[in-house]
Amino acid sequence: MADPGNGLRRRARLVAVLPGFEGRVYGRAIAPRIHRGQEEALASRPEGAPPSGRRQEAAHVRNDRLGRFGLRLRLGVLAIAVAVPLLAANVVWLLIDVNDARVAATQETRRLAEAFASALDQTLEGTRTALVTIAAEEELQNLDAERCREELSFLLPQFPEYSNLSAADREGDIFCSAAPAAGTVNLADRAYFQRAIEGEDFVVGEYQIGRIVGRPLVIAAVPIRTPEGEIIGTVHAAITVDRLAEVVGHAGLPTGAALTVLDRSGTVLVRLPGGPEFVGQRPPESELVDAVVAEHEAGADGHGEAIARAGIDGVERLYAIHGVSTGDDALHVAVGFSTDQAYAGAARRFAAGMAVLLAALLVALALLVTVGRRLVVGPVESLARAANQIAEGDLGARTGLGGGDELGRLADAFDRMADSVQARVVDRTAELTAALDERDAAQRQVREYLDVAIDPLVVTRPISSRIGR
Repeated sequence: MADPGNGLRRRARLVAVLPGFEGRVYGRAIAPRIHRGQEEALASRPEGAPPSGRRQEAAHVRNDRLGRFGLRLRLGVLAIAVAVPLLAANVVWLLIDVNDARVAATQETRRLAEAFASALDQTLEGTRTALVTIAAEEELQNLDAERCREELSFLLPQFPEYSNLSAADREGDIFCSAAPAAGTVNLADRAYFQRAIEGEDFVVGEYQIGRIVGRPLVIAAVPIRTPEGEIIGTVHAAITVDRLAEVVGHAGLPTGAALTVLDRSGTVLVRLPGGPEFVGQRPPESELVDAVVAEHEAGADGHGEAIARAGIDGVERLYAIHGVSTGDDALHVAVGFSTDQAYAGAARRFAAGMAVLLAALLVALALLVTVGRRLVVGPVESLARAANQIAEGDLGARTGLGGGDELGRLADAFDRMADSVQARVVDRTAELTAALDERDAAQRQVREYLDVAIDPLVVTRPISSRIGR
């Protein structure tokens, strides 16, 4: 026969575990669904993947880093990213404009140098023609000093560009001169005489102080040839540097330009505007003089690119050099514009363009801040505010935004999601409340049975019948 005491003790142990047991029984409508959801989440997680909590934490860290930059700043960065290519394109366009201005200034400088060289070339060509005609005169062919002097004295007033006309024999002795000479004058040491007596058809000398007229000048010379072609002497025209200055001055020098005429050795013949103190000088360590000498020695035709270099006054200009072809490039013309003047227009346009671009960029950023706050930042802040309120337990929080754009649709979806969440929470709360109420009722019934139970059999049957329900 079973020991009633053992049965009672077994029932007491059963009652001791009933609250947990009852929780499992009466919570079966809720707990299985929770456990099934966890199991499905674990089953769907890829092998080796970190738990979802870690993934969320990592995502939160990344968002934290991005969150350091506000939406306004991000919009500003986006605007700058759009504006930078446009700004760069405009800068490139302005730089192209500056380069075009430099090319135009170079071409204009070269054109002016060529124009002034052409004016001198015409003067020298006229001199060559006149000297060839004089050299063919009978008086000079016969080396008749008296008649030659009469002829040259008659011709000199007809050529006001010359300060003197003269002729020399093969030994270099002047045998006739339109201007009176004080004593015997010999030209054998002059380079132009040596070249002419050796057979060059037309020679232009370097800067010198005339031995007869005593003025700064250059000599143009041609050989005197007999009908048989024998060279018996030379005939010369003295061209003063003042006359050279008149020739280039009549060509018209633009305002701000500097013009320098130099001989083949780099000695200054003409300097405009002003600059008489430079005439007859060969400035040492002058980039311009060095360039003229180098071009002459290299046989350059003077059509090189205009280059920024220091002039004889030490001022840097954009210089173009052009040789005077008549006379074997004995003379060279250098025309220069100050770099500030040459590029002034382009520099002003560049500065104005950059100012306009920067102003447009600042206005665009200001509009972005103003319009972006209304159209983007404001709606996003409303969404964030509603989300924070829901997270704090206010399930009735809503954005209240509308509209058919992307942010409006996002806000509408958020509000519908919040409605759905709130409805599910209400339903689930009702279910949980009902389950708890049922469990509390069952516990009360169990305690009532235990309080009145005397015989173990009386206790066991009702409990068994209750548990079985």
